Amino acid sequence: MDSNTEFTGDKLKILRGRPIRISDLLTIYQPTLGQIEEFGEKRFFEVAWLMCSCAWDIPATYADLGIDFMTVSDWMYFIQTVHSLTADDTKLIFGDLDFSKLTPMNYKQSEDDTAPQIVLINTEPISVQGIEYQPAQYFFTEQLYHEMIPYIREMIGFVHKGRKAANKATAKILIMEDRKNRERHKNDKYESYFHNGIISLVNTEEFSYTYETVFDITMYQFTKSLLQIQGKKQACAMLQGSMSGFVDTSKIPSINFQWVYSEDKYNRRQGKTLKDSLAPNGQKLKIKSQSNDIAKK
Repeated sequence: MDSNTEFTGDKLKILRGRPIRISDLLTIYQPTLGQIEEFGEKRFFEVAWLMCSCAWDIPATYADLGIDFMTVSDWMYFIQTVHSLTADDTKLIFGDLDFSKLTPMNYKQSEDDTAPQIVLINTEPISVQGIEYQPAQYFFTEQLYHEMIPYIREMIGFVHKGRKAANKATAKILIMEDRKNRERHKNDKYESYFHNGIISLVNTEEFSYTYETVFDITMYQFTKSLLQIQGKKQACAMLQGSMSGFVDTSKIPSINFQWVYSEDKYNRRQGKTLKDSLAPNGQKLKIKSQSNDIAKK
């Protein structure tokens, strides 16, 4: 089972900016721009990309390991990659949860269970949200992953398309394109996603934050404000142009004249902007094939 491509959770919770409780075992946090700046913007996006992406995003890496990326589920990809992240890497989103101390194992709900689940279990004492767990007491399951990951993707604007290659020929093309793309961008310099946006918004009359206070809002709040103000200005300009007779409105969708925020209107623009910012250019991600190790446990 792979994660849904369309977010069906509570967007109002994300917009409010407070921590989101997924279950008794997990709460995810929404870092402010100030926290991201202190942590390192480039580093934050690299960690976020690693957690939110899937095998489809790095087919060449799997090919180099002799693994068919089309056989790797989102959950298995998460297991194979998250082990490389330390507690310090993930603290802005997961607080004190340390994934490096969780080990994938086959878990049977009963002795008669013929379809054991692969879960992440702590093999040493850990503390999560102030609660102490002895070895084999903390379980991070696939269900918990599928409840959690849509919120994180929505929080940072990561677009998960959930696509699959139709056949092996298509898969080979995707692998070749991935190699070419990583080679093409391996020497690209990182450009801040927030820098230009902050300057633009702070100097816009619709945005009430200053250079100091803007760092107190979350990435989700910032991104939605940026998209909304851009859309409002474009809508007003088109309305003025149509009334003056300088704009042919017959071929322009009516939604473009509305200044009220709409997901249908802005999602495509947001996806392109954030996907480009999140991807770690030209980097080979650390993937560890754990299939044999899991089977032995």
